[in-house]
Amino acid sequence: PVIGTERSDDGTLVAVSTARMSAHRESVQHFEVDRRLDADAAKALEESIRSVLRDVHAAVDDFDPMRRAVAKMAEAAKASVHNYGYEEIAEAVAFLDWLLDDNYVFLGYRDYEIDDGPEGPHVHAVADSGLGILRGNGSEPSSILLADLPLHLQERYSGGSLMVIAKTNRNATVQRDARMDYVGLRRLDDDGRMVAELRLLGLFTSKAYITPASEIPVLRSKLQQVLKDQDVIEGSHDYKSLVQVFESFPKDDLFAMNVDALSEMLGDLVETEETSAVRLFVRRDALNRYVSVLVTVPRDRFNADLRKKLQALFLEAFGGHAIDYRLALGESGDARIHFSVWIEEGAPLDIDIAELERTAVALARNWDDRVIEALRQRVGEHEAKVLASAWTSLFPEYYETSTDLEVVAGDVVCLDRLVGSGRDVLVGLQNEVPSTTTTSVGDPLTRITVYRSSGKLNLSEMMPLIEHLGLIVVEEVPTRLTNEQGTFIHDFGV
Repeated sequence: PVIGTERSDDGTLVAVSTARMSAHRESVQHFEVDRRLDADAAKALEESIRSVLRDVHAAVDDFDPMRRAVAKMAEAAKASVHNYGYEEIAEAVAFLDWLLDDNYVFLGYRDYEIDDGPEGPHVHAVADSGLGILRGNGSEPSSILLADLPLHLQERYSGGSLMVIAKTNRNATVQRDARMDYVGLRRLDDDGRMVAELRLLGLFTSKAYITPASEIPVLRSKLQQVLKDQDVIEGSHDYKSLVQVFESFPKDDLFAMNVDALSEMLGDLVETEETSAVRLFVRRDALNRYVSVLVTVPRDRFNADLRKKLQALFLEAFGGHAIDYRLALGESGDARIHFSVWIEEGAPLDIDIAELERTAVALARNWDDRVIEALRQRVGEHEAKVLASAWTSLFPEYYETSTDLEVVAGDVVCLDRLVGSGRDVLVGLQNEVPSTTTTSVGDPLTRITVYRSSGKLNLSEMMPLIEHLGLIVVEEVPTRLTNEQGTFIHDFGV
């Protein structure tokens, strides 16, 4: 609750009053720890709380100076006319103005400069330029040689776009527990060399996240460039599909991706919607802090179990220490799971993406997919899909979990042949595959299967006929289909 308070000069609470009638108000928060802490743990907890409160005070105290720093960033962007195009500068300035319109929680700001030294160019924080959570930079901040930075950061300082918008690898201690949003603006000299970076840290607000991406500066220009690259006509089906997919993308990814990569991915996604295929798209963050993985699956295959399996797969593949995900449902029936795999420095870079995609596809396959694959070997791609669509939904659950896929494929072919023949009974013959036999001991069996359209047959009538052939019946596995006719399968292992 928020209460009115009165304190002495040394901070001692001397009076409590109603919040509405008080000149000074405080928010009172009470927390309970669910375990006893020893002295060291209690002291560490206290220091953590004090550290968070210091961050809160710093962000609140420097709120107005940070807003003025954003205006300084806009002026620096406008001064970049000799190095960047008008549209890029205009969008950068519009984006910075957009941040000021309650779309950003300002947490920290700092200037960095690049100077030449005897050992080469080095970057350092500008003394006394820090604001908010970055205010404690000292009067003589240390410098780092550019040559000692990871290659991807060296490339950032040697070239690139005017403004970078990305996620940090550090969570915010103010407002909400989430990775902070970093906005960096490059400042160049007359020769086009980067001489400084103006760096802003904060969090996009809920207002920013609910605003359509097509209305946000920087993102709106990316959308227009994508539509141009894909050569779609306004109002056409492809145009609407591209806009819909663009709007469904996490804004963090839209900010981070360059236009060429975004255009290619969106085009592939629109094609995937029409095929209902399982696809995998992988992109590394420009600052090499995380790997973005997008998986598209038919909506009816998505569930929490699949998502957890994919998370474990990507964490292991990329050597990640944490993973976030967001789910988007497409209009045409697909589900898109956006994963962000947070990686440590030195994580593996050379990943076999094709093999990773094959593994993801295998995880996303359901029983129908596996039946189609088994049928494909017998009747071809098209006929396999037709037969699976007609029959797989009619089998009971116990049949799906206990029957070998090769036997299932044989059953489907025979059932379709039974219907096509117009007869009431058909007999099929199959041999079990040794590695996938349905019996727990002994040699693989031969399966004599009797299919009947009008229901169950009497075992007392069938058993003598089979034994008369000189065969020993080891087992009989009955299966009733869920169609109106009650089609029945008598599966004898001999």
